[in-house]
Amino acid sequence: MGLGSVLFFANISLAQASLNYSQGTASWKSISNAQCYNIYYKESSAKKYQHALRCLPSNMTAYTIKGLKLRVSYKYNVAALDSSMTQFSWSGDHWLLNLRPQK
Repeated sequence: MGLGSVLFFANISLAQASLNYSQGTASWKSISNAQCYNIYYKESSAKKYQHALRCLPSNMTAYTIKGLKLRVSYKYNVAALDSSMTQFSWSGDHWLLNLRPQK
């Protein structure tokens, strides 16, 4: 088997690996005076938030979260941060809807 065959099999493995994950879009309302947003997310069965995306730009009101487990439901909560980077407003728990296989 030549090097070209090895690379071909590696590409198949990477493509198949991406089918093991899903993605979903979190959205929130814009908050005045927000400098940025943190998104916290977790598997719905977890008691505490396990993951965070930090300081997304203040002009964003949606973000697609990738690398989620297939056939698992998730919840998220968005916090707005002020100019001192203090979290001052929370969206509350929301279901991460429209989960779909990751591209």
